[in-house]
Amino acid sequence: MDSAEALEVEHVELERMLEVLKVRVSLPSGRWEDVSVPVNGRIFDLKMAAQQSLEQSFLKIAGPDGRLLDPTKSLQSAWLKDGDTIAAVAQQPKIAATSSAFALWCIGGDKVVTWGSSFHGGDISALDVGFSLLSCQSQSSP
Repeated sequence: MDSAEALEVEHVELERMLEVLKVRVSLPSGRWEDVSVPVNGRIFDLKMAAQQSLEQSFLKIAGPDGRLLDPTKSLQSAWLKDGDTIAAVAQQPKIAATSSAFALWCIGGDKVVTWGSSFHGGDISALDVGFSLLSCQSQSSP
């Protein structure tokens, strides 16, 4: 490939990085916001932009066909198109506490976050209770 061809490929890649996908994110209440994210991004980027724009945490995103979108997947894998309307559903966070530890999770979510004394439930990393799809994070203090 000569330098002119290499420059053209670089130019095309740069244009692709600057392209954005514009979608309308709608809550069940009827409230909506238009959100733009880079087309080469992930569903996670769309989720974060929707949460910021709607000022609503703990959102799950569903595509135009109603299926939940995996935040780890690319936007291209979701077959989203410019101008699509997608749904966002707010999850309710739950918290549990002992005298020296806390756990936070969302029903239907994919993460449990714990913190506090490992002697009082602040560290669940050693538990083996079938959390095969659950990503657990712990922050223990002595």
